[in-house]
Amino acid sequence: VVNGCGWLNHSNDLKCRKFIELVRENRCVKAWFSGHFHLGQDYQDSITFPTIDPKDGPYPNRGACTFVQTSVMRGGTSRDGRQQSRLVRGNKDGFEICTVD
Repeated sequence: VVNGCGWLNHSNDLKCRKFIELVRENRCVKAWFSGHFHLGQDYQDSITFPTIDPKDGPYPNRGACTFVQTSVMRGGTSRDGRQQSRLVRGNKDGFEICTVD
């Protein structure tokens, strides 16, 4: 996972593998949000999309899951000074992820 979370970043390979396998096997998991990094949301890889069609193989497949970093809303806790969050809005095609400043 390009942008993991606090638990993934501080866990061993076995625990991380269990997590990504769970996501791959359960295509109903569509999004995973994490606010661990205390950074704004306009950085490259702050949203990581599924990489390949599942019919083409499991690796480096992230299943059907989009991994999303969120920032912080309270002043004094952000490393880059930004105060942002995410808003998820459903639509006829699925959902969209928006940034709220």
